Amino acid sequence: MDSKKMNGAMTSPAVAAVDLISGLSDDVLLLILGFLPAASDVARTSVLSTRWRHLWALSPALRFAVGPLSDADVAAARRLVPAVESVLARRDAGGGADADVKDLEISFPHDRAAADDIITPARVAAWLRFAERRVTGAFTLELPFELDMFGRSRRLLPHAELPRSARFTAMRLALGGADLAVPPAIAAARAAAFPALTDVHLSHARLDVGARGDDLRLCNLLSSSCCPRLRRLRLSHVGGLPTLRLDAAATLEELHLRHLTGTWCLQVDAPGLRSFAVEETRLYFGPEPEATTRIAAPRLDALTYRYSDPGGETNLRFNGGRVEELRLASHAVHGGTNNAVAAWFLRQCAAAADRLDVELTVPVGKLIIDHEDIMKDIPELLNVTDLRINVEASMSPHRAGASLAKLIAKCCKAECLSINISDQGRNQCVNSMCICDQPEGWEKETISLECLRIVEISSFLPCKDQIRLMHLLLASAPVLERMTVTIYKQYEDAKDLDLGILGFRGRWSYSGPEYHRSGFSVRYEWTPSKRRKVVEMNQEEGKL
Repeated sequence: MDSKKMNGAMTSPAVAAVDLISGLSDDVLLLILGFLPAASDVARTSVLSTRWRHLWALSPALRFAVGPLSDADVAAARRLVPAVESVLARRDAGGGADADVKDLEISFPHDRAAADDIITPARVAAWLRFAERRVTGAFTLELPFELDMFGRSRRLLPHAELPRSARFTAMRLALGGADLAVPPAIAAARAAAFPALTDVHLSHARLDVGARGDDLRLCNLLSSSCCPRLRRLRLSHVGGLPTLRLDAAATLEELHLRHLTGTWCLQVDAPGLRSFAVEETRLYFGPEPEATTRIAAPRLDALTYRYSDPGGETNLRFNGGRVEELRLASHAVHGGTNNAVAAWFLRQCAAAADRLDVELTVPVGKLIIDHEDIMKDIPELLNVTDLRINVEASMSPHRAGASLAKLIAKCCKAECLSINISDQGRNQCVNSMCICDQPEGWEKETISLECLRIVEISSFLPCKDQIRLMHLLLASAPVLERMTVTIYKQYEDAKDLDLGILGFRGRWSYSGPEYHRSGFSVRYEWTPSKRRKVVEMNQEEGKL
């Protein structure tokens, strides 16, 4: 057989077998087009077939986006803006159901300096109004922004108005620092405002706290009456919101607040909230109603708070039953920095946290009349079974034993206790007026530690207050199985240490030395005596 005829005979069936698209209906083709990442990709499909030329403009998803900074991206943005206007105008003019867009994304996160003349208020207003009329799913509008030295958005647009649609399922608005207006008509609609909305991300906007009352209307809109299905809410770089009062729907699971400038009062009632993050937004605690933080979230299982100012940095994190990075102070000047934020944080997590990691700081300098003990602010933590404390006192000559005892007493159900005491040097506080070792006789006040089984103390310094703390723990833990104490060589010479409690209801054994870069350490381990174990076993059998 002629080779050309053979090839021709094989080509036609092969093409027919491969071309599976031509037989698809318009509805299926539109569904495929909806998965393409950009509107330009959708438009290019028209070269595949004359049949597709009318379809790309009817795609259920329109995504217009450019990259962040390069000159090529800025040039692309200048070409893309007219294209956006043209496509949306053609779509809107079509009328009927075919004019609707399931998902619309207009994203220009490029250099703001190159965008001032192309991102105009009139264009933005037209995009927002189109979304109101035509978007049936997710709407994203990201405009260029610029932050000042305080992290606040510089204003690109003088004004923008919040769009409203009963068909929105998700709304992401990054408004370039614009003054955002919440029309009274939207707030007045209440239940009819956003019945389908599940995700909201509002960023780089300012609200008018004056006569317009946009801040109050925004709070109303984000509450359960207007957003009954809201699941995720994120507010970032939003100003003009002195009071954020959120009466959330039971569906709200994630709330993220970042860099809210001028927010003094935060009140959240979210019965279904599982994850809550507050970053670069200061939480206020005090008797004044205009400067308070109140959170009601009984199902919360992840909480993050990060804030920094000239006075220091606060990092708090709770995740999956574990509280991490919690920084507590033992003492403070009257009316100065206190543990109020940490206490609030612990109250939010107290019902779920079973592990607590704490950094206890002992202030540098004199602790006399103008100072007070602020460990009293910490609530009881009855669910914590694993307590880990790192004492940061490397620059302080003060004694930490009393403060440690107060903190441990808050966790009366603890089963495992780990204490690491930073190098305090050989100098100990000798100021008779200092309150670091108060109240007097603290070591004689028995703590209820009926569940404590394991104690590990590292970087131990065999000074009076730390030995008294060991006394207290041994006397307060009736079911203690093991206490391990690690001492660095510079503090003690091998086995010559007199702990002052040898044979205290048990026996001590020695192991070591263990070598480190800076020297070596020795290890002592306490275990209960056999007689005590027999007594405890008999007591347990008696209970049965």
